[in-house]
Amino acid sequence: MGALGQLIALIAGKWTAFVLAIHTSAIARRLLFVAWLGALYVGCVVTFSNMIAPWFSGLLSSPSGSGQVVGNVIGLLFPPVAGTVLASLVIFWGCVAAMRYTSKLSMIVFKD
Repeated sequence: MGALGQLIALIAGKWTAFVLAIHTSAIARRLLFVAWLGALYVGCVVTFSNMIAPWFSGLLSSPSGSGQVVGNVIGLLFPPVAGTVLASLVIFWGCVAAMRYTSKLSMIVFKD
């Protein structure tokens, strides 16, 4: 009976380690995904704060009724700044789209 008890103890110990490894792996994947979502969010905020917000504030900072707002908008649409403005807007749009896709994907993958 001693050998059978040792065999059962060995199997139970290995099974417990296996189940613990699976659950630890699932928790680690979820924590990694939360960190990924946080990094995407911070990237979107930094992109908006550093590239897009100054242009919007510059557009709206001119005195009202002077026609400067129209001139500022037209100035952003033509070269030498247009490429930078367009690239920044595309980067920001891509960041927001990635954030939405990733958050919806997390709801599908990690539903319990």
